[in-house]
Amino acid sequence: HFSVARRGVPTLLLMAISGAPDLVKGGRVAGQAWLDGYMQCYHQTCDAWDASWDLRGAAQDVDLFATIGGKLANGRLWPQWRDGSEFKAIRAETAAERR
Repeated sequence: HFSVARRGVPTLLLMAISGAPDLVKGGRVAGQAWLDGYMQCYHQTCDAWDASWDLRGAAQDVDLFATIGGKLANGRLWPQWRDGSEFKAIRAETAAERR
């Protein structure tokens, strides 16, 4: 995603980059335990799907992205970078290229 952002395209990143997820059952403590276990295999040969995973949260994420994507595709408003973002000036340079 970062390579796209460096070109000035606003991005939406939905990951646990700010620490453990705050799970409905167990809060951040349970989220940290899940994250610790997941990271033991992340991008290694043991990194594989597990039938015990509860993917309802992932389905909610997909619904969120579909809703946002639909509104962007069918609307006239373009996403904007926040003031102070290092990417805002890059985006402004290409404003004339968008309709």
